[in-house]
Amino acid sequence: MEIIIHLLIAFLIGLLGYLIKYKKMYQLIAGLNDYHPVKNNYNDKYNIQKVGKVMGNACFLYVLAIILSLVLNIDDIWIHLIATASMFIYIGINYASFKK
Repeated sequence: MEIIIHLLIAFLIGLLGYLIKYKKMYQLIAGLNDYHPVKNNYNDKYNIQKVGKVMGNACFLYVLAIILSLVLNIDDIWIHLIATASMFIYIGINYASFKK
């Protein structure tokens, strides 16, 4: 039963990554829910396409980490900790590239 829950969470995060990266639904990113290219000056400071690409890739990395953790039979409590840590490390490495 736990495996089904982990795979369901992985599917939802993967769907979120797909919507952000490929469907350009940047309003799904926390802090960008007021994003509007005309009204907001966010584009003046940050490259919104790069932010979306990195956040989408981070979601896919989360899914990959969950699947690898399940395949390697890692304890349930560590699965999402490993996935979250890998996602935040990836975002932290690419954070500097967000600014114009």
